[in-house]
Amino acid sequence: MKHIMFLTIVAAALAACVGAKGPPVESDIYALEYPAPAAVDQERRLAWSVRVDAFDAHPFIGTDRMAYRENAFKMETYRYHRWQAPPALLVAWHLERDLKSAGFCSAVIGSDSLLQTTHVIEGTVEEFYENDADAGWEAVLSISLTLASNRTEDAGRRILMQRRYGASRPCRNRTPKAVAEAMSEAMADVSQRALEDIYETLAEVK
Repeated sequence: MKHIMFLTIVAAALAACVGAKGPPVESDIYALEYPAPAAVDQERRLAWSVRVDAFDAHPFIGTDRMAYRENAFKMETYRYHRWQAPPALLVAWHLERDLKSAGFCSAVIGSDSLLQTTHVIEGTVEEFYENDADAGWEAVLSISLTLASNRTEDAGRRILMQRRYGASRPCRNRTPKAVAEAMSEAMADVSQRALEDIYETLAEVK
């Protein structure tokens, strides 16, 4: 009798837990969206090819959860607001897309390709978060890039350029969607400046 009563109590408790849980809450997914750069004139095109390696990221932004900062020394992430992919993947993908669109290299490939290129770009996403300032929210983005000649049989890679790019853009309002819009503007600015430096550096290579 006690055994039956015990099973009845357990079954009732499980049923209560299932009923209280309800359907899972879905996350809102956000992406970076901005126009790709226009192609350069034919006479400005270079003979070099470039591979964009997979980027690293600051440990805190190694997840697809949207990160935000309200106070100094404290970073947090949203539970139900996420990026389409972790920031390292988003930034590398958009930089690769923009290099292809600009068209000043003979070829641009991603890290998954087995094709050989004359040069390689490595990067680290250092900042990619929503800053909840008193005056209003803003999107903060910073990356470091390294452009190097590719490995040869008799020598390792030779670094040609290493620079850091940062940008912040105010959000239209205090919502994650506004953060995604502002982060897109910041990425467009960073990408434009990076592409200009990459072109100037490659144009000087003999």
